[in-house]
Amino acid sequence: MAKIDRDTGQFFNLRSGIFQIEGSNSPILFFNVPIIEIRELKINGTDQVLIEGRDYDFLALKGRIQPQDDRWNPRIKLNTRTDNIFSGVFTNRIFLKDTFTEIDGDFGFLEPDGSTPPLIKRAAQILVIEEIENPISSSASNPTTGSLKRLKIDLHEQEFFEPKDQNQAFGASANDEYNRIVAQYKRPLLIGGSFREAREDRR
Repeated sequence: MAKIDRDTGQFFNLRSGIFQIEGSNSPILFFNVPIIEIRELKINGTDQVLIEGRDYDFLALKGRIQPQDDRWNPRIKLNTRTDNIFSGVFTNRIFLKDTFTEIDGDFGFLEPDGSTPPLIKRAAQILVIEEIENPISSSASNPTTGSLKRLKIDLHEQEFFEPKDQNQAFGASANDEYNRIVAQYKRPLLIGGSFREAREDRR
């Protein structure tokens, strides 16, 4: 699973934690991993706790079933309505750049019932089968430690097989099915931007 997490940039179990994410002068805050639940959100380095809900302070896009499956584009949207409809003044609430929003919640790429996606289970099976058929790949797949080529103890010396395939040597799978699954579940790229009004307000 560690290899699958690394190859996809996702994780496929529930993980809880408090994260601090910098804003981009936008009312939307994008995530690398799907949102399961937001327990508490404090915006822009303040102690004010915002209330979740379509008619409240923010909305977490965390659907896990069609037609509202947000796992490939998880994000939080602030409600930008004015606090007082009689004031006639519209204030654009945004996640400010150079400040951090604190988010306490649960995250992970899971099915609606909380289970791991079936294709990810299949990818794990493929890796297990590869390891059983060629166990030397596990020692050769970690370039930080290097592969063991020759071992000598006292008067006994043994030379080990060295994989010729560079993909195998660096831990990539030669299985096309595994690679297709990984490509399907890769995390989205985050593209930053800001509203012109927000930039002008901060001058």
